[in-house]
Amino acid sequence: MSTDTRNAFERFYNEHYPMAYGYLNRMIRNADDAYDVLIHSFELALARFDEYRTVPDPRYWFFGIVRNSASYFLRKRAKEHSQQTFAATRATPTPEDILLQNEEESLLNRVLDALPEKYREVALLRFQNFSHQEIAAALNLSVAAVESRMRRAIHKLEPLYAEFKEGRR
Repeated sequence: MSTDTRNAFERFYNEHYPMAYGYLNRMIRNADDAYDVLIHSFELALARFDEYRTVPDPRYWFFGIVRNSASYFLRKRAKEHSQQTFAATRATPTPEDILLQNEEESLLNRVLDALPEKYREVALLRFQNFSHQEIAAALNLSVAAVESRMRRAIHKLEPLYAEFKEGRR
């Protein structure tokens, strides 16, 4: 790998890591697994890095890799979970787990967990400051579909957030 490619990939990694990890951590709901999927996504991106330099908006290109990796992981985990008789527990919490114990973050996670996946995904991208047009491009949906899912997500989130805030759930 040339020095130019290495430097370009390092900038790419630093720029995309926070958004990708935040998305994966909330979709997968396990910091260790999210990190593993993130590393796998960056490995795939590195293998196809020449492609990255030719696409008009590389953020969508990488998000597609991250999303597909997460989808594959979740399908695999669901299949494995259906074959297991009991779930393994983590012995010690990671620093990310401790950070997520923050009250507001925990509340947001519980509320988002209550959303169906298609609404949660749109809401998470919106929280990452994607516009409706950008979400539509990233998820291969129409802008109208994104707006509809966002409205439904908000409609479902409002009463859940109020209930969690009051401690009823």
